[in-house]
Amino acid sequence: MKLYSAPKSLYVAFDVYPAAKGSATHIRHFYAAMKQSLSPSVLYTLGNETQAVYEQRTGEEVVRFRYPQAPFFERVDAFQQQLFDLLHQSAHTLAVCHFRDVWGGMPVLLHRARSRAAYRTVFEVNAFMSIELPYRFPEMSEALLKQIETQELWCLQQSDHIVTPSYRLKEQLLQKASISPEKISVIQNGAEVNIPPMPRMPDAPLHYFIYFGATQPWQGIEELLRAFGYVHARYPNLHLVMCLSSKEKKNRQWVKLSRKLGLAEAVVWRYELPQSILYRHVQHAIASIAPLTACRRNMEQGACPLKIIESMAMGVPVIASDLPIVREIMQDEQEGLLVRAGRPALLARQMQRLYESPSLRLRLAQQARHTATQRFNWEEKKQALQAVYQRLLTSSAQAVFTPSGAF
Repeated sequence: MKLYSAPKSLYVAFDVYPAAKGSATHIRHFYAAMKQSLSPSVLYTLGNETQAVYEQRTGEEVVRFRYPQAPFFERVDAFQQQLFDLLHQSAHTLAVCHFRDVWGGMPVLLHRARSRAAYRTVFEVNAFMSIELPYRFPEMSEALLKQIETQELWCLQQSDHIVTPSYRLKEQLLQKASISPEKISVIQNGAEVNIPPMPRMPDAPLHYFIYFGATQPWQGIEELLRAFGYVHARYPNLHLVMCLSSKEKKNRQWVKLSRKLGLAEAVVWRYELPQSILYRHVQHAIASIAPLTACRRNMEQGACPLKIIESMAMGVPVIASDLPIVREIMQDEQEGLLVRAGRPALLARQMQRLYESPSLRLRLAQQARHTATQRFNWEEKKQALQAVYQRLLTSSAQAVFTPSGAF
């Protein structure tokens, strides 16, 4: 892939963009901040079968990697090889390279070390692949996971700066790697805080709770469906709207479970909705549910659940699992209600309580919107990232990088 500009910045994400999920929203806002500070810029991401592999606009080039129907690590290797090619073309003009995962970080850091390029690097840590991959590939060997963990540690140590969306994750980073706290900036997720009221979707139920987002095991979908089963038994007029960021065929197990629980008519399924339609569903919900499980992924690393912040910004109260990463965003009885994770009966009780008390819903909704406006404005988050870039570029300290033979 040939680049036509002399880019000042490069943003790398091993993730499909754009897409109907929180990570894509995060990429959109952070890449916008990069373009505002360091244009022309290149965005290198994954692409699906309907997306162009190359797009050029004023001040930016978008390169999408497509390598369908191949084993995961074969795709990772091909993604990295193409990234090396992009770096070979642009390293002499780049000022900043920003990457979101070890798959992008290894080529960015190794190429700089070997070519002695001068660009500065930002490692945006939202998760550890060594923790998340076993959920996707349970058969993955301990030896391979250890190798990935070693690469993560190397990227943490060799990058110039680290950005992470939660204080919980910053604590884990400090334990994981011998790095200075000053090297890490916590920039929490944000939300659009000025979304106007929108009309109810014509096909939406009259009274409903909502879940929106992905369906990985740590999201707590089974617990939510079981909790709603208790609620629906008492209030048959209530519905649960499930707005999922993945395709219908990937969620058949959840549809099957809802039917098994006698909820076939009570659960409404929606898939890969555009943001404008999703927000209309969210705005008219009784509450937004975030039933995260107390698993290693959420307890040891966690991120900053975007669904909670977006719900708050739209004035919708949240019922969420009582986890450290959630308490960074909302407080019990303030912006919503917190429930012990993995307890469907307790979750059902709080759903019933909120449904039965319009005055409680109103109070929580008002506080949620206020908190989101004051603390989670995307514009402020983008300014914080731009400040990181500026500090890097004005810093006189130049790190020395030595590539490891292990990689």
